[in-house]
Amino acid sequence: MAQPPANLLMLVLIGLALAAWPPPSPAADSLPPLVSGKAPQDLDELWGGYDPRKEPLEVEVAKEWEADGVVCRLGRYRVGVFKGTKSIMAAIYAFPKGGSNLPGLVQVHGGGQAASLSAATPASRSTGAATRCGWAT
Repeated sequence: MAQPPANLLMLVLIGLALAAWPPPSPAADSLPPLVSGKAPQDLDELWGGYDPRKEPLEVEVAKEWEADGVVCRLGRYRVGVFKGTKSIMAAIYAFPKGGSNLPGLVQVHGGGQAASLSAATPASRSTGAATRCGWAT
């Protein structure tokens, strides 16, 4: 099956972002507020008491297809609540068809880039599974 055109993927990502607007009224923030306006000074101060398993991921798969023996999924998931607003991450997840218990690669990048099929697909062939992320909201 052929890969969808890049502009189609961009339209889907934009649609996913717009589907989350306006954001629902979420629960408490995922991380505690700064104490006296000071940023945490070490990892214990930053992550102490945080349990990522207590919040739901709210995973949604918008589209799934197969290309050259690789299963590709375009979707989004919740990364937390910050300043009262739910934050969503869009991602391309790719893995070899029929694969299970695969090693994985999560590609994290700086600003200005997006979830990219062209990066996730080759990585899934070499590592087993790959996720390429891009902020949705």
